[in-house]
Amino acid sequence: MVIGDDPLIVRLALVFTAVFFAASAAPIFLWLRERAEPQKLPVGENYLTLAFKRLGHTFKAVRRFREFVKFMIAFLIYNDGILMVLDFGAILGAVLYGMEQQELIIFMIIVQVFSVVGAYVFGLVVDTFGGKRSLVVSLVLMIVPVVWLYFSYSRVEFYVIGALAGFALTGVQSVSRTMVGTFSPPGQSAEFYGFFAVTGRTSSFIGPTIFGLLAAEATEWYMSTRQITTLAAEQAGHRFA
Repeated sequence: MVIGDDPLIVRLALVFTAVFFAASAAPIFLWLRERAEPQKLPVGENYLTLAFKRLGHTFKAVRRFREFVKFMIAFLIYNDGILMVLDFGAILGAVLYGMEQQELIIFMIIVQVFSVVGAYVFGLVVDTFGGKRSLVVSLVLMIVPVVWLYFSYSRVEFYVIGALAGFALTGVQSVSRTMVGTFSPPGQSAEFYGFFAVTGRTSSFIGPTIFGLLAAEATEWYMSTRQITTLAAEQAGHRFA
């Protein structure tokens, strides 16, 4: 069941989103204090030229940061999978289970609620077991719902899969950020988090592109080689991807 045809509902949803972001950001503006002391710019420099010079120094000294480079390569790969889940979760619900808009909204709410729980729990896990072990655990937990999804044909199971995926994916994301802080030299944390952000943005189009191509090609293959309906071929193609 579609939630109305009135565009006002969509506009109000955007307003609600803006209010949510404003409320979430308010504590930062009101109570967060900057601990770093501002540094004076060298003579003849501005922030832009200084930033590029520091980047140049970092690239020249990349051998000192081999572990960080290896982590960024690993992050680029596994973050592709995370983004596939985030971008195509609702689409899979509609294609594989015939879920309507209200059901998909409930699914996304479940994912977000368990994401909050996962972020908190994995914060405790990192403090206890360290970053690398926690990251391995979160990645394994992320693999479980993806494999389960391939064999699942129940809407109830899909909701449970969404809850587990939401719990795990924020664990992966939060632990990954913690790992960046571990690798960052003193005074260069913003720069290294910048590399982390660029790597994440790069994977934001690689993963969904791969998924889309795989799903499309697999759907065509099922339609051409098996006597099944278009919907069944599309479902099989999405499961393969």
